[in-house]
This record gives sequence, structure tokens and C-alpha cells, in this order.
Amino acid sequence: MTTQRSLQRLLDDISQDIILPPVLLQTLDLDHALDLRDHDEDFDRMWRDSFDIVDKQWALKSPDADTDKLIEDVTREAFMKVSLLTHQHEIASYVSDDFELISRAFVLGIESPFVAALLDAYTRGGFPVPPLPAAK
Repeated sequence: MTTQRSLQRLLDDISQDIILPPVLLQTLDLDHALDLRDHDEDFDRMWRDSFDIVDKQWALKSPDADTDKLIEDVTREAFMKVSLLTHQHEIASYVSDDFELISRAFVLGIESPFVAALLDAYTRGGFPVPPLPAAK
């Protein structure tokens, strides 16, 4: 499957409530979920380390305009969906940042257990909070 097809599928899964289903967002204790992520040093370190690796590689790669637009669409759709359902922009920003990290890692072909665990949590209909079992 091409990168663009995979990104389009991710976008479609978000749009069609397969990823980020409304029931999750309406029942999730948002403050607790954010506290878990904000106060877990290992989670924070793994997220930042993954971001740094992807960001450095991203600076070296020039994705085509279509791929770049698809990533933008994925992150915007995730942000808007979470924002509309929760009325909390902070968690929407976390989700959007997660999907930008996931999308860019995928485009770059970076295999990261942490990024895979983030995506797995979302595809299982959840919100990634520590500990992420597959991330270690």
C-alpha cells in the first residue's frame, strides 16, 4: 500500500469514527488522561525522543505536496473532531500532535515501538496513556 493510500485510510478511519469514536471522547475522563500523560516521565521522554528522531529526519526529507497535505488533513481532522466532541483544545492538541508524529514516522519509514503503541491505542478505540505496553 502506498504512503498516500495509507495516510488517506488513516484520515478516513478518523472521519468515520473508527479511530477516535465519539463514545470514547464522551466517556473519557479527559483531565485524568492528560494528567497521566503529563506526569509520567517515561511517557514524556519516549514521546519527545520519538519526536526528535522524526523531526530530524523530516528536515532532511522533502515530502511531495500531496503527502504533506494529507498529513495536514489527518492532524486537522483529529484536532477538530476531538475539539468539537470535548470542547477542550488541550486534549485536541495532544491528539493532533500524536497523529502528526504517527503520520510523519510512517512516511519516513521509521519503525518505533512507541509510535506503533500510540497508533495501536488509537486503532483499538482508546486514547494513549502510560504505560503503553508495546512501547518499552
